[in-house]
Amino acid sequence: MPRRPSTPQSRPAAELTEALGSARQKLVARIDAGRQLQAPAVSPQDWESQYGRWNDYNRALLKGLVTNDELLEQYDNAIYIGAVYFSPDGDSFSVDHHGNLATQIESLQSINEKLELYPLSSVAQPQATAVRRDMDPEPRLRDRTPSEILERLANRFHTVARQLAKRHGNRPTLVIADEYDVQDLLRALLRIEFDDVRPEENAPSYAGGGTRMDFLLKNERIVVEAKCTREKLRDKEVGEELLVDIAKYKQHPDCKVLVCFVYDPLELIQNPHALEGDLSRVRDGLPVKVFVRPRH
Repeated sequence: MPRRPSTPQSRPAAELTEALGSARQKLVARIDAGRQLQAPAVSPQDWESQYGRWNDYNRALLKGLVTNDELLEQYDNAIYIGAVYFSPDGDSFSVDHHGNLATQIESLQSINEKLELYPLSSVAQPQATAVRRDMDPEPRLRDRTPSEILERLANRFHTVARQLAKRHGNRPTLVIADEYDVQDLLRALLRIEFDDVRPEENAPSYAGGGTRMDFLLKNERIVVEAKCTREKLRDKEVGEELLVDIAKYKQHPDCKVLVCFVYDPLELIQNPHALEGDLSRVRDGLPVKVFVRPRH
Protein backbone atom coordinates (compact mmCIF):
# COMPACT_ATOMS: atom_id res chain seq x y z
CA MET A 1 0.00 0.00 0.00
CA PRO A 2 1.57 3.33 -1.00
CA ARG A 3 2.55 5.61 1.84
CA ARG A 4 0.50 8.77 2.28
CA PRO A 5 2.62 11.81 1.46
CA SER A 6 3.66 13.69 4.57
CA THR A 7 2.45 17.23 5.17
CA PRO A 8 5.29 19.76 5.21
CA GLN A 9 5.83 21.11 8.71
CA SER A 10 6.04 24.87 9.04
CA ARG A 11 9.12 26.01 10.90
CA PRO A 12 8.79 27.74 14.26
CA ALA A 13 8.53 31.54 14.23
CA ALA A 14 11.85 33.36 14.41
CA GLU A 15 12.90 34.82 17.77
CA LEU A 16 15.77 37.17 18.64
CA THR A 17 18.77 35.50 20.23
CA GLU A 18 20.02 38.70 21.86
CA ALA A 19 18.70 42.03 23.14
CA LEU A 20 17.11 44.28 20.54
CA GLY A 21 19.50 47.18 21.14
CA SER A 22 22.55 44.97 20.75
CA ALA A 23 21.23 43.41 17.53
CA ARG A 24 20.47 46.82 16.06
CA GLN A 25 23.95 48.15 16.84
CA LYS A 26 25.50 45.24 14.97
CA LEU A 27 23.28 45.75 11.92
CA VAL A 28 23.98 49.50 11.83
CA ALA A 29 27.71 48.74 11.92
CA ARG A 30 27.34 46.41 8.93
CA ILE A 31 25.32 49.01 7.02
CA ASP A 32 28.01 51.64 7.68
CA ALA A 33 30.73 49.20 6.57
CA GLY A 34 28.81 48.55 3.36
CA ARG A 35 28.51 52.28 2.64
CA GLN A 36 32.27 52.60 3.02
CA LEU A 37 32.62 49.95 0.33
CA GLN A 38 30.61 52.16 -2.02
CA ALA A 39 33.56 54.61 -2.06
CA PRO A 40 36.14 54.09 -4.85
CA ALA A 41 38.47 51.18 -4.07
CA VAL A 42 42.23 51.15 -4.56
CA SER A 43 41.93 48.32 -7.06
CA PRO A 44 39.20 45.95 -8.26
CA GLN A 45 41.03 43.04 -6.64
CA ASP A 46 41.10 44.76 -3.24
CA TRP A 47 37.43 45.72 -3.55
CA GLU A 48 36.34 42.15 -4.34
CA SER A 49 38.27 40.85 -1.34
CA GLN A 50 36.77 43.45 1.01
CA TYR A 51 33.28 42.84 -0.36
CA GLY A 52 33.65 39.08 0.13
CA ARG A 53 34.65 39.48 3.78
CA TRP A 54 31.81 42.00 4.37
CA ASN A 55 29.24 39.69 2.80
CA ASP A 56 30.46 36.58 4.66
CA TYR A 57 30.29 38.44 7.98
CA ASN A 58 26.77 39.66 7.23
CA ARG A 59 25.56 36.13 6.50
CA ALA A 60 27.08 34.75 9.70
CA LEU A 61 25.57 37.61 11.74
CA LEU A 62 22.08 37.21 10.30
CA LYS A 63 22.17 33.46 10.78
CA GLY A 64 22.83 33.97 14.49
CA LEU A 65 20.52 36.93 15.22
CA VAL A 66 17.32 34.86 15.17
CA THR A 67 16.45 31.25 15.86
CA ASN A 68 15.92 30.26 12.23
CA ASP A 69 17.25 31.30 8.79
CA GLU A 70 14.48 33.83 8.04
CA LEU A 71 16.73 36.92 8.07
CA LEU A 72 19.51 35.15 6.19
CA GLU A 73 17.08 34.09 3.47
CA GLN A 74 15.75 37.64 3.13
CA TYR A 75 19.31 38.92 2.78
CA ASP A 76 20.30 36.24 0.26
CA ASN A 77 17.24 37.03 -1.85
CA ALA A 78 18.63 40.54 -2.37
CA ILE A 79 21.57 39.10 -4.32
CA TYR A 80 21.34 38.84 -8.07
CA ILE A 81 23.83 37.79 -10.70
CA GLY A 82 25.22 40.97 -12.17
CA ALA A 83 27.70 41.35 -14.99
CA VAL A 84 29.65 38.12 -15.61
CA TYR A 85 33.19 38.32 -16.99
CA PHE A 86 34.76 35.24 -18.61
CA SER A 87 38.46 34.60 -18.90
CA PRO A 88 40.00 34.72 -22.40
CA ASP A 89 39.99 30.93 -22.65
CA GLY A 90 36.41 30.74 -21.37
CA ASP A 91 37.31 28.27 -18.59
CA SER A 92 36.58 30.59 -15.65
CA PHE A 93 34.45 33.61 -14.85
CA SER A 94 34.01 36.32 -12.23
CA VAL A 95 30.94 38.30 -11.16
CA ASP A 96 30.71 42.06 -10.66
CA HIS A 97 29.09 42.47 -7.23
CA HIS A 98 28.77 46.28 -7.28
CA GLY A 99 25.05 46.03 -8.01
CA ASN A 100 24.61 43.52 -5.21
CA LEU A 101 26.17 45.89 -2.68
CA ALA A 102 23.41 48.51 -2.94
CA THR A 103 20.58 45.97 -2.69
CA GLN A 104 22.26 44.19 0.22
CA ILE A 105 22.65 47.45 2.15
CA GLU A 106 18.96 48.15 1.53
CA SER A 107 18.13 44.63 2.72
CA LEU A 108 20.07 45.19 5.97
CA GLN A 109 18.20 48.46 6.51
CA SER A 110 14.86 46.72 6.01
CA ILE A 111 15.81 43.96 8.45
CA ASN A 112 16.88 46.55 11.02
CA GLU A 113 13.56 48.41 10.71
CA LYS A 114 11.45 45.34 11.42
CA LEU A 115 13.73 43.76 14.05
CA GLU A 116 11.50 44.93 16.92
CA LEU A 117 8.68 42.72 15.63
CA TYR A 118 10.58 39.58 16.64
CA PRO A 119 10.07 38.40 20.23
CA LEU A 120 13.01 37.59 22.47
CA SER A 121 13.91 33.92 22.74
CA SER A 122 14.25 32.29 26.15
CA VAL A 123 18.03 32.42 25.66
CA ALA A 124 17.98 36.21 25.18
CA GLN A 125 15.57 37.02 28.03
CA PRO A 126 18.18 36.98 30.85
CA GLN A 127 20.54 39.13 28.79
CA ALA A 128 17.84 41.74 28.08
CA THR A 129 16.80 41.77 31.74
CA ALA A 130 20.39 42.38 32.85
CA VAL A 131 20.73 45.28 30.42
CA ARG A 132 17.55 46.91 31.78
CA ARG A 133 18.27 46.27 35.47
CA ASP A 134 20.28 49.44 36.07
CA MET A 135 18.19 51.62 33.75
CA ASP A 136 15.21 53.85 34.47
CA PRO A 137 11.76 52.23 34.00
CA GLU A 138 11.50 54.15 30.74
CA PRO A 139 14.70 54.83 28.77
CA ARG A 140 15.56 58.38 27.83
CA LEU A 141 13.81 59.73 24.76
CA ARG A 142 17.00 59.97 22.73
CA ASP A 143 17.63 56.27 23.22
CA ARG A 144 14.24 55.21 21.86
CA THR A 145 13.35 54.04 18.40
CA PRO A 146 10.53 55.84 16.55
CA SER A 147 8.22 52.87 17.16
CA GLU A 148 8.95 53.00 20.90
CA ILE A 149 8.13 56.72 20.93
CA LEU A 150 4.86 56.04 19.12
CA GLU A 151 3.96 53.32 21.61
CA ARG A 152 4.56 55.73 24.49
CA LEU A 153 2.29 58.32 22.84
CA ALA A 154 -0.38 55.67 22.45
CA ASN A 155 -0.02 54.66 26.09
CA ARG A 156 -0.41 58.27 27.29
CA PHE A 157 -3.10 59.38 24.81
CA HIS A 158 -6.11 58.52 27.02
CA THR A 159 -4.56 60.29 30.03
CA VAL A 160 -3.98 63.44 27.95
CA ALA A 161 -7.53 63.31 26.53
CA ARG A 162 -9.05 63.09 30.02
CA GLN A 163 -6.84 65.92 31.28
CA LEU A 164 -7.99 68.19 28.46
CA ALA A 165 -11.57 67.78 29.66
CA LYS A 166 -10.66 69.30 33.06
CA ARG A 167 -10.11 72.95 32.20
CA HIS A 168 -10.16 75.85 34.65
CA GLY A 169 -13.59 77.44 34.90
CA ASN A 170 -15.09 74.89 32.51
CA ARG A 171 -13.53 76.67 29.54
CA PRO A 172 -14.07 75.21 26.06
CA THR A 173 -11.75 72.34 25.23
CA LEU A 174 -11.20 69.52 22.77
CA VAL A 175 -13.65 66.71 23.43
CA ILE A 176 -12.60 63.40 21.88
CA ALA A 177 -15.86 62.25 20.33
CA ASP A 178 -14.85 60.78 16.97
CA GLU A 179 -11.94 59.91 14.69
CA TYR A 180 -11.34 63.53 13.63
CA ASP A 181 -10.88 64.55 17.27
CA VAL A 182 -8.41 61.69 17.74
CA GLN A 183 -6.45 62.90 14.70
CA ASP A 184 -6.36 66.50 16.00
CA LEU A 185 -4.92 65.52 19.37
CA LEU A 186 -2.57 62.93 17.88
CA ARG A 187 -1.24 65.49 15.41
CA ALA A 188 -0.29 67.82 18.27
CA LEU A 189 1.41 65.01 20.19
CA LEU A 190 3.35 63.81 17.15
CA ARG A 191 4.77 67.29 16.58
CA ILE A 192 6.34 67.18 20.05
CA GLU A 193 8.42 64.14 19.11
CA PHE A 194 8.93 64.31 15.33
CA ASP A 195 10.20 67.12 13.08
CA ASP A 196 8.37 66.36 9.82
CA VAL A 197 4.76 65.29 10.37
CA ARG A 198 2.68 65.38 7.21
CA PRO A 199 -1.08 65.08 7.80
CA GLU A 200 -3.42 63.60 5.21
CA GLU A 201 -0.64 62.65 2.81
CA ASN A 202 -1.84 61.24 -0.51
CA ALA A 203 -1.68 57.45 -0.74
CA PRO A 204 -1.80 55.26 -3.88
CA SER A 205 -5.31 54.57 -5.15
CA TYR A 206 -6.88 51.38 -3.84
CA ALA A 207 -9.85 49.49 -5.31
CA GLY A 208 -10.34 52.23 -7.88
CA GLY A 209 -10.49 55.18 -5.50
CA GLY A 210 -8.06 57.75 -4.15
CA THR A 211 -7.15 57.61 -0.48
CA ARG A 212 -5.35 59.78 2.07
CA MET A 213 -3.29 58.51 4.96
CA ASP A 214 -3.66 60.15 8.38
CA PHE A 215 -0.01 60.99 9.05
CA LEU A 216 3.33 60.40 7.38
CA LEU A 217 6.50 60.74 9.47
CA LYS A 218 8.64 61.65 6.48
CA ASN A 219 12.13 61.29 7.99
CA GLU A 220 11.29 58.00 9.72
CA ARG A 221 9.25 56.69 6.73
CA ILE A 222 6.45 55.63 9.07
CA VAL A 223 2.73 55.97 8.35
CA VAL A 224 0.46 56.47 11.38
CA GLU A 225 -3.22 55.59 11.02
CA ALA A 226 -5.72 56.55 13.74
CA LYS A 227 -9.07 54.90 14.52
CA CYS A 228 -11.73 55.68 17.10
CA THR A 229 -14.16 52.93 18.06
CA ARG A 230 -17.93 53.42 18.08
CA GLU A 231 -20.98 51.21 18.25
CA LYS A 232 -20.57 50.11 14.62
CA LEU A 233 -16.77 49.94 14.72
CA ARG A 234 -15.73 47.13 17.04
CA ASP A 235 -13.28 44.21 16.81
CA LYS A 236 -14.38 42.79 13.46
CA GLU A 237 -14.89 46.14 11.72
CA VAL A 238 -11.63 47.63 13.03
CA GLY A 239 -9.73 44.53 11.88
CA GLU A 240 -11.26 44.71 8.42
CA GLU A 241 -10.47 48.43 8.06
CA LEU A 242 -6.87 47.90 9.15
CA LEU A 243 -6.39 45.10 6.61
CA VAL A 244 -7.55 47.51 3.90
CA ASP A 245 -5.12 50.14 5.22
CA ILE A 246 -2.25 47.65 5.10
CA ALA A 247 -3.09 46.73 1.50
CA LYS A 248 -3.06 50.34 0.30
CA TYR A 249 -0.16 51.73 2.34
CA LYS A 250 2.30 49.02 1.35
CA GLN A 251 2.29 50.63 -2.12
CA HIS A 252 3.46 54.01 -0.81
CA PRO A 253 7.20 54.54 -1.43
CA ASP A 254 7.68 56.29 1.95
CA CYS A 255 5.79 53.72 4.01
CA LYS A 256 8.37 51.33 5.45
CA VAL A 257 6.44 50.77 8.71
CA LEU A 258 2.71 51.14 9.42
CA VAL A 259 1.60 52.03 12.96
CA CYS A 260 -2.14 51.84 13.70
CA PHE A 261 -3.50 53.56 16.82
CA VAL A 262 -6.99 52.44 17.84
CA TYR A 263 -8.52 54.71 20.49
CA ASP A 264 -11.13 52.78 22.48
CA PRO A 265 -12.26 55.06 25.37
CA LEU A 266 -15.51 53.12 25.97
CA GLU A 267 -13.75 49.73 25.80
CA LEU A 268 -15.88 48.48 22.93
CA ILE A 269 -13.09 46.18 21.69
CA GLN A 270 -13.79 42.83 23.33
CA ASN A 271 -10.31 41.39 22.95
CA PRO A 272 -7.71 44.14 22.34
CA HIS A 273 -4.79 41.74 22.96
CA ALA A 274 -6.00 39.43 20.18
CA LEU A 275 -6.54 42.32 17.75
CA GLU A 276 -3.02 43.60 18.37
CA GLY A 277 -1.50 40.12 18.16
CA ASP A 278 -3.29 39.15 14.95
CA LEU A 279 -2.30 42.29 13.04
CA SER A 280 1.11 43.24 14.51
CA ARG A 281 3.42 41.37 12.18
CA VAL A 282 5.15 41.68 8.81
CA ARG A 283 2.46 41.54 6.12
CA ASP A 284 3.54 41.30 2.48
CA GLY A 285 6.89 42.82 3.44
CA LEU A 286 5.38 45.70 5.45
CA PRO A 287 6.01 45.71 9.23
CA VAL A 288 2.77 46.56 11.05
CA LYS A 289 2.29 47.58 14.70
CA VAL A 290 -1.18 47.98 16.21
CA PHE A 291 -1.86 49.70 19.55
CA VAL A 292 -5.33 49.53 21.11
CA ARG A 293 -5.63 52.01 23.98
CA PRO A 294 -6.80 52.08 26.67
CA ARG A 295 -6.30 48.33 26.77
CA HIS A 296 -8.45 46.65 29.41
